[in-house]
Amino acid sequence: MAALAGAQVVCHPSNIVKPERASIGIRGHALCNGMFIATANRVGAEGDLHFGGMSSVVSPSGEISACAEGDEEVVTVVDIDPQEALYKMLSPRNHLLADRRPEMYGSLVRAEGEE
Repeated sequence: MAALAGAQVVCHPSNIVKPERASIGIRGHALCNGMFIATANRVGAEGDLHFGGMSSVVSPSGEISACAEGDEEVVTVVDIDPQEALYKMLSPRNHLLADRRPEMYGSLVRAEGEE
């Protein structure tokens, strides 16, 4: 997980064909990891695929800082403070990363056939 390695910003080049749905997931990833995510999505068509654009920058709190409208090529500049991604407290008693319990993940990461 990039957040555990200290990442503050993830740049996410993509070929998303349903950007309105992907936007929900991207916001969730930013929030769950407490980092900025800058998604640059492709626009236009290739064969029968239509790439919907809607590139965005999402803050560590899951808020959309900027989002391209529609499926036209645009260039947008967004000022962010990467230091915001260092603050991982969700409440005075809840730390986004320190409250993880990796010892409980065993059954999720075992290879097939392992006991």
